[in-house]
Amino acid sequence: TPPQFGDYRRYKPYLQREFDRVCVYCRTPDTVGRSPLFHVDHYRPKWLFEPLTTSYTNLFYCCAKCNVRKGRYWPHGPTASSPVIPNPCDSIMFTHMRFVGGVVEGRTPAGTFTVEKLDLNEPEVVKFRDATFRVIGLLKSRLAEIDTKLKKLRKKTRKGELTQCDSARAEAALLALRVVPATDLQMWTGTLPLPPL
Repeated sequence: TPPQFGDYRRYKPYLQREFDRVCVYCRTPDTVGRSPLFHVDHYRPKWLFEPLTTSYTNLFYCCAKCNVRKGRYWPHGPTASSPVIPNPCDSIMFTHMRFVGGVVEGRTPAGTFTVEKLDLNEPEVVKFRDATFRVIGLLKSRLAEIDTKLKKLRKKTRKGELTQCDSARAEAALLALRVVPATDLQMWTGTLPLPPL
């Protein structure tokens, strides 16, 4: 519940936290990805819903590419039968779309429309997602190896097979080895700590 601002851009750090540093549409974290810039998206566009311009519940954290591709789109007309981009806060998005590897698959007409409108399966992006999954897997594997070594070390220490001094030195070295892959994993998953508001 941020304070009320007169300029919607001031909500950006709050939205970054609200949406866990991830684009609400393509799910790319702001720490890596296809777009170095993240925007404040107006789910209901400003040009049509001016009173909602600074309404926090109408604002989403969104990468620049998705925001530009969504643009001023809003279903309109006498029957408003044009497809709707599902509201990620009001919909269970898995109902409409899902990841199959690095590809986003539409599961409903609205989901299929969203995939096409936002070009969520741009070849470069699918390659990036696939590479991201591989990198995350490798980092998790490396952390699991280090954690296994830490458990064995602690077990040996409890059994008295190592002196406290040797154990402390070895544990410090293993914990130091853990820093880089743990930080890299945070970067690739978008979970790097944010500065205070």
